[in-house]
Amino acid sequence: SYPWYNNLVIYYNSYNGEMLRGETDGELTRAELREYLGRDDLLLVPHDTNFLSSGADFNAMELEDMTPLIQVYSRGKHLERYDREFLIDSDCEGGHWQDALLKGAKMGCIAATDAHDGNGGIILPELGFPKMYPAITGVWAKENTLPAIFEALKARRCYGFMGGRITLDFRINGHYMGEEITADERSVYFRIEADGEIDTVTVVKNCRDYIILKGKNEQLFFDYRKENETDFYYIRVRLKDGRLAWSSPIWVNGGNE
Repeated sequence: SYPWYNNLVIYYNSYNGEMLRGETDGELTRAELREYLGRDDLLLVPHDTNFLSSGADFNAMELEDMTPLIQVYSRGKHLERYDREFLIDSDCEGGHWQDALLKGAKMGCIAATDAHDGNGGIILPELGFPKMYPAITGVWAKENTLPAIFEALKARRCYGFMGGRITLDFRINGHYMGEEITADERSVYFRIEADGEIDTVTVVKNCRDYIILKGKNEQLFFDYRKENETDFYYIRVRLKDGRLAWSSPIWVNGGNE
C-alpha cells in the first residue's frame, strides 16, 4: 500500500458527490490506486511528498503507480528538488518531482494553495517570503470552460507558479508542455509575461540546469544533443522578487548521438 497517498488532491471532471476511500481509510492499495489512475473522470495529484511524515519514495515505486501531475509548490513549500531556501517542515530524498522524473515518470506539475481557510490565491504579505505567496496553476486550455481546463490538466498542458500573474509558454518543435514527441533536432522556445521583472530563466534538461539565461522573456534555440533514449526538458523562471514558476516537461524520443 501507499499510505502517503492520503496526501492526494483529487479533481473530478464533473462533481458527483463521490468521496474516494481505500479499503483501509487513509491508505490506498496498489490495485485501488491503479484503478483510480485509470479513470478518465479523475485526476490525482500528490502534494508534500518530500516531507518525512509523508514517507514518499518515488525511487521505490512502479511507473504504473505514478500520477500524471505533482503539486510542485504550495504556500511556502516547493518540492522540485532539494532547496533549503524553502525548507518548511523536512526534506527527504525520493520525494521530489525530479526523483519521479529521473525514475521515468511522465509527470507534469501544478501549484496549489493547500488552503484550509478559504483564502485561495490571495497574497498575504504579513507571512513574509515565501509563505506570503499562495501558489496558482496556469493551463493552456482550448477554451475557458471547466471541461477544457480539466482536459488540459490531464494532458499536462499546465504550469505552476508562486503567486501573482505569469504566462509561461514553453514548446519544442511547436509542441506544448506535457507532450511526448519524436525528433532529431529540437527547436526549443519559450515566452514569458510576468507582473515582475525576470531574473533568470533556466532550461532544465534531464533534471540538471542545462542553460541559464539572464533577464530573457523570450528565446528560441536549437539543441542537437541526444543524451538518452528519451530526454526531457522543462523551464524554471525566477523573478527578481524571488518568485518561481515551473513548466511541465516535454519528453523527446530519438535524436542524433
